[in-house]
Amino acid sequence: MLPPLAPDEKSAVDDIDHRSVLNTHLEWTPEFVLRLSDGRTGQAAAPRAETPSMYEEQVPRPAGDSDQVAAEARAAFVGRAFDQESFDDELSRRRSRWGHAACYALSAAFFEASLHRFRGSTGGRKACPRLLFNLLNGGLHAYSLPVTSDFTEFLLVPRGIDTVRAIDGYRRLLREARTAVARLPLRAVGGNPVHDLGPDPNAQALSLVSTLLERVGLAEAFGIMIDASAGDWFDETGRYVLPVSGRRFDRDGLVDYWLDLLIRFDVVMLEDPLAETDMDGWSALHDARPSGCRLLGDNFTSTCSTQLAAKARHVDGVLLKPDQIGLMSGVYQFASLARDHGLPLIASARSVETDNPLISHVATELCLDYLKAGPYQDFSSVMRSNELLRAGAA
Repeated sequence: MLPPLAPDEKSAVDDIDHRSVLNTHLEWTPEFVLRLSDGRTGQAAAPRAETPSMYEEQVPRPAGDSDQVAAEARAAFVGRAFDQESFDDELSRRRSRWGHAACYALSAAFFEASLHRFRGSTGGRKACPRLLFNLLNGGLHAYSLPVTSDFTEFLLVPRGIDTVRAIDGYRRLLREARTAVARLPLRAVGGNPVHDLGPDPNAQALSLVSTLLERVGLAEAFGIMIDASAGDWFDETGRYVLPVSGRRFDRDGLVDYWLDLLIRFDVVMLEDPLAETDMDGWSALHDARPSGCRLLGDNFTSTCSTQLAAKARHVDGVLLKPDQIGLMSGVYQFASLARDHGLPLIASARSVETDNPLISHVATELCLDYLKAGPYQDFSSVMRSNELLRAGAA
């Protein structure tokens, strides 16, 4: 079991403030700043997903502005002492009025403020989760090195533990990938210009990644990971309709399709290959997958302990996205349950983020196995990676 954030120790809240900040889609979002009585301060804003899970917390943002939430939060918390669990208990009682985003930001701000005490007391370097590097993107929301694939991400999985060497290898591969896709014709997908891989684009994308790894001499240094986000393919008839190629599969057909790709291209991680509700499909693919490939639950488990408890036997690892469950105490419960089941944990940023480094702090403080930092098309991914280096990754 992972230890609680602040065992038997509470901190008094001195003040809560807020402001509006921009996310990576240039949208305004409220950021809360929480100061403890000893001067430690934490700040956080809620990210959001372009393809949210059906199991995510769906408490809406309140109709009023964040000024009212901040005023009510000061009345509820200032002058009182909390640990993370008791702080989140108070938030959960107000979530229907304050909304998911505000409660998550407040919970995360308290987490960030509390971290300073533990960092100062340990005095040592943190264990570093391995970075999972975004190389190509597909689907209907592809912005960074976009290609005509049904799969949302093609990532590199470092086989070694040297973070600096892995980053340098990724930089070399990224240069090669940019040169390779620049030669391809463009077509519009989801309103975005995308590099066209021609017929059978999913296999062509995997072939391109494999070729680049061989060309640069890093086939032994990295494995290939796919983030499919296949829950978005599931239609009301129970069939899968792939969004870019237009191919259609029933459950058995999609399982067979995955098995062919996993074997042909030696994929080592496959994230959300089937819909959240398709338990039979997950079971069939998990039973038949190559032994070297891990099936990862993202929307399938949704950082929710209830979902994980019911589905742990169908996965070989799970993603952890703090805002999916909405409170930091829930993050600790989910991580503890995953460890009880012997499942690797992958911290992940959301598709629409802010510049808050919380996900990197979660990954190091909870000793997670991997971190998906996101595509390095804006500074937010660099910031998350730098936080790992500062924590002792190098």
